[in-house]
Amino acid sequence: MRDKWKHVKIWTMVIAMVSGLLFGISHPDFSHVETAFITTAFGFGVYTIWVLLKWLQDAMPLQEERLNEETEQTRFIIKGGRTIRVSLKQVGRYVNATTQTLVYVTGYHVDRLTPDMATSYTDAPVARPIPNARLDTNHSPQFVNMDAMGTIQFLSSSLLERFDLEFEAVLGRPIHVMPHVFGHDTEAMLRTVHNHYYAHHVFHTMLGGKETWLLWTYEAILDTEGNIDFIIAMLQDISETMPRALGQDFQPERDYLTGELNQVGLYKQIATMHTVHRAASMFIDIRQFSKINDYYGHHLGDKILLAMAQKLRRYSGETGIISRVSGDKFVLFLTEQEATPDAVNTLIGLLEGFLTQELQIEGVTVPLETAIGYALYPEDCQTLDGLVALSSLAMEASAASKSMEIKRYEPSMRAALHHDFLLAHKLKQALENDALEVHFQHVVDATNNEVVYLEALGRWFDEDLGQVSPQTFFQAAEATHLLDSLDRLLTEKAIRTFKQLREYPHYQHARLSLNIAPDSLLDAAFFQHVNAAVKAHGLKCEDICIEVSEKTFVSRIDQCRDAIQKYKDNSYVVALDDFGKEYSSLAILDHLTFDIIKIDGAFTQSIDTVKSREIIKMIRNITRLSGKALIIEGVETRAQSDAVLELGCPLQQGYFHHRPERLD
Repeated sequence: MRDKWKHVKIWTMVIAMVSGLLFGISHPDFSHVETAFITTAFGFGVYTIWVLLKWLQDAMPLQEERLNEETEQTRFIIKGGRTIRVSLKQVGRYVNATTQTLVYVTGYHVDRLTPDMATSYTDAPVARPIPNARLDTNHSPQFVNMDAMGTIQFLSSSLLERFDLEFEAVLGRPIHVMPHVFGHDTEAMLRTVHNHYYAHHVFHTMLGGKETWLLWTYEAILDTEGNIDFIIAMLQDISETMPRALGQDFQPERDYLTGELNQVGLYKQIATMHTVHRAASMFIDIRQFSKINDYYGHHLGDKILLAMAQKLRRYSGETGIISRVSGDKFVLFLTEQEATPDAVNTLIGLLEGFLTQELQIEGVTVPLETAIGYALYPEDCQTLDGLVALSSLAMEASAASKSMEIKRYEPSMRAALHHDFLLAHKLKQALENDALEVHFQHVVDATNNEVVYLEALGRWFDEDLGQVSPQTFFQAAEATHLLDSLDRLLTEKAIRTFKQLREYPHYQHARLSLNIAPDSLLDAAFFQHVNAAVKAHGLKCEDICIEVSEKTFVSRIDQCRDAIQKYKDNSYVVALDDFGKEYSSLAILDHLTFDIIKIDGAFTQSIDTVKSREIIKMIRNITRLSGKALIIEGVETRAQSDAVLELGCPLQQGYFHHRPERLD
């Protein structure tokens, strides 16, 4: 960079002096001395400007290199395939002993944390309190900040004390040269972090003459471009739980955190049960545990798992088995007298308290919800090893249920699972073979029957499954990570067909309406995909209406506002779809920039009630005051059309005006 500036300076001065020389020559009235003076003045003037600009650049702190103590930046951390926005705040500044450069220590905070819940991942001293945060000094967090290649940038004082390290001696060193601190698997851990942004491993060592088991958890922090900015490695001592596992004959079959059986150990234990006459498998899943980890941090998440295992031990009896089969899932396996109908009913009554509960962890109240399913042997299954799988199906049914209740396995659950697998497989094939279609439905002005909008609707017919409803295949796409491919395919088809339809007089003044899934709305790549498709087919952005369901805005209003504004800045029309169906709030109308409200068809179906008419009139008045358009959905009869028209709503959509159909 310095060489680049040097060359720019030299060539700028040369050009300036040549320009001054030519200026003097072109004016014969000037003497040679005056011409030389002008040439020198030109060069000196440009040099002075260059020095001033360079000084200003050096004086202005760069956003990524120099952080003011109160600077707050946005970062994005990817967890479980989702992007979570976090804020970086400076909490300390040190000199790198190796490079003699300043090292800025930062702690990241998940957005929307309340001030009393925000914690810093450091115990480094600061010059003044950090706004809306507090130092987590009560529990002496042990962590390391490192760059993307594993070079140490900062260590917490508690970690230095644990390993008897000197700050200046380790700063700037790669972690792979310190196996006594990080273990021997650091290269594999870094590869995993680069691929998945998260990794952990258990490290066995001797500290102070004591056998010690440590858990390292690595977490990547990304910059706004999605690249790894730095890595935080958190240390947790799990020596208290490991001895239980080490004391068993099947040590590799124990969960490192809780000390209970893992999935392999559970099935091996079940395989030894040859004379069991009765058994019950209870499958417990902590709902949205990944969000709990994101909000409270993995340290607290581990404490929650330990507390759950401890609670389940109270119900395991003398012969019952507790197993942590995966991250947030537990199995309570009971046999003989503990699995009789009376004993199972009693246990279900106790476990109902697990469905919703609050845990007090380190002074923090954590609300928890669980999904619980169970299956019985021999009533539901003829083999013990199949019992856990059936209870898992029952748990999934409990998780999908809107009512918080414990579910027992039913044969229909297996059939539903088979159908889900078949549906996912067929949908993947349909996407690969371009087998989905786009149908269109008119949105008309009821005063003159002019087509104002064409809403694009995905349709899928399969030879084995028949006509699959959009709700069904969109849910399947979301569950199998095919939603992005589905949205892109339907959007491309809709835009291409709409370009053709524009050639017909009936549609020359109509706009195309595209339904955008929540994840697609927030995806910058999808926004670029829509832009490219519109441009490729010779359309204008103002020809396209982006319809967004109101459920998109739940818990992420700020992100949605930014995404919608991006579409608006590019001249797209934005419609708030299905308004009034699920999560309606008039506050949404004040927080978002939109052009159209589409009232859900439920109000049209009950148009003969005073309540529905008054709600429609209220929303109509809001749109008139704000200069927005209003579309009524679900108009299926002449009477309904006349009724909403009488309320001042001429823009209508529904089977009365037009049934969705292929128009290509």
